[in-house]
Amino acid sequence: MSPGKLAARPIEFPRESDPLVSVVIIGWRNAPSLLASLDALSNASTSIPYEVILTLNEPTESLLSELDNGVAGLAATLRSDMNIGFGEANNRAVQRAKGPFVVFLNDDTSVRDQWLDSSVALIEKNTEMGAVGSVLLNTNGSIQDAGCLIWRDGSVALLDHVLLNGHEPATRPALYCSAAAILVRKEVFEKVGGFDPGYFPAYYEDVDLCFKFRSEGFETWINTDSRVEHLRAGSTTRPFQRFCHERGYQRFLSRWSRSLEHVAVPPSQEDLSSYFEAIRTGFEDIRTLPKGEAFGAPALPDAPTFDSEEFIQQREIDLRKEFISSLEESYLDFEEEVKELNERQVELLGQAGELRKQIDDRDNRIRELEEQKNAVESELERMRERRVVRITDAVAEKFKRNT
Repeated sequence: MSPGKLAARPIEFPRESDPLVSVVIIGWRNAPSLLASLDALSNASTSIPYEVILTLNEPTESLLSELDNGVAGLAATLRSDMNIGFGEANNRAVQRAKGPFVVFLNDDTSVRDQWLDSSVALIEKNTEMGAVGSVLLNTNGSIQDAGCLIWRDGSVALLDHVLLNGHEPATRPALYCSAAAILVRKEVFEKVGGFDPGYFPAYYEDVDLCFKFRSEGFETWINTDSRVEHLRAGSTTRPFQRFCHERGYQRFLSRWSRSLEHVAVPPSQEDLSSYFEAIRTGFEDIRTLPKGEAFGAPALPDAPTFDSEEFIQQREIDLRKEFISSLEESYLDFEEEVKELNERQVELLGQAGELRKQIDDRDNRIRELEEQKNAVESELERMRERRVVRITDAVAEKFKRNT
């Protein structure tokens, strides 16, 4: 079932006393795709014993009722009447996790059969792996995300069906994989302090987490045998989403600027063949990038976690104020741009007027020259006529004398 479609029957998960994997899903407010995501998860075939833990941020009464009446077998349902953010919500869920491995799964995903088995086998076999990401698919089946590079400026190169350019993705190291569907070692996750709450409410905390893993000597891999459909960014409105993304990006840069010196500068996208080659080389180079102390630790510590309602409310208020301030700054920038455009328009209109005058002067000059030319031609014609008359008269006079 695709995420976004409601389940037509009760959803039930097996009650595992000793799960190998704890699947953590965060829902926000009415979480419109959550039940469909849970339904797909319950129906996907897997041999891995797992439990499901939900954390609900500001859940609506209708969502709580749907979960109570339509879902059974959840290991835990954690609830916050305020939005504690993506990272902190996941951190709280991990505290309740029984499995040695944890999967973070977005509430707008739909897992495919055997999505879990190969990732568990891969990470159990390779002790240097701290995280294994699933390949994310668009609803039409095309590849949305098959692992990511990070360039030196902190920007992301997401390997999708366009960048794959007709090629199949490979199971290999990535600098980070999306937390929309990623398996991690619980022990390593706890060692690095989990997600940094400083990225509240969301965006770039998964990039940060994979960098923290690498700074402790653990790699992140993409597993092409694990496929998960993802609706993509269905929980926030776009202006606020862009604001949060930029905010997270700036925090990431401030924490990891020294480690980013190890990776390549972003290539130009003007020549697509060169850009594709830079992507290919970038993924190959991950294998030789330093890990542990050589990679570097974050320059700033993780933000503190507070459980008090006053702190959570104030953080939300401060975020909204910052967002409004950014809109005001954008508006002022827009006004300045409009002012500059108006000034430029006046300048261009002035230049256009001057050019029009020059054209008019040229046209007038051309007309004057044409009039002079016509006058000269008329005078020449008159001169020719007078000359013919004089010649005729002279011939006539000579004829008279001869006769």
